Amino acid sequence: MIVPRRKPKHLPEPRFLSRYQLATYLNRSEAWLTNSRLDNLYAKGFPRFDVFFGGWDIIAVDRWLDRRAGLDAPFPGDNANRARIERWSKSA
Repeated sequence: MIVPRRKPKHLPEPRFLSRYQLATYLNRSEAWLTNSRLDNLYAKGFPRFDVFFGGWDIIAVDRWLDRRAGLDAPFPGDNANRARIERWSKSA
């Protein structure tokens, strides 16, 4: 006998976006997101549509937007922290 599962109280947000969701996420209309505009975005490194999952990966889109805004640069102290972590991991 199979016991039915209860519906989860919290469902995570989907990671992959449809064309409509992507346009909305970018604060644009779906009509704005034409194939030619997508080709232009792809030429600039925008993440491609994932055929397997049927959408655009929101995390990849966020990372692309961060790079465009210059937010991918290392923060001050990152190298020092990285070196400290490497020293600690070698000593263990």
